[in-house]
Amino acid sequence: MVVVLDHQDGVLKIRVINDGRGLDPGFELNKATGLGLSIVRTLVTTELDGSITMRCGQPDDFTSVGLADQVRGTGTVVDLTVPC
Repeated sequence: MVVVLDHQDGVLKIRVINDGRGLDPGFELNKATGLGLSIVRTLVTTELDGSITMRCGQPDDFTSVGLADQVRGTGTVVDLTVPC
């Protein structure tokens, strides 16, 4: 797992890249009912007035952070953006 932080113009961007098995084909974050995802989604969007997205990872996601040799699966990429 890789965590990339970026802070510019009053916005904090966090990208989490996981090289695991990836998301199920029909996954939609807004329809996810798991307690953990519900808590994170509510915290980020309601309490912090930010945004969250989840998508399947691509090889470029790993090469952009210097981990091309560690790609084992499609993985998952989570992007969080919050004002600060």
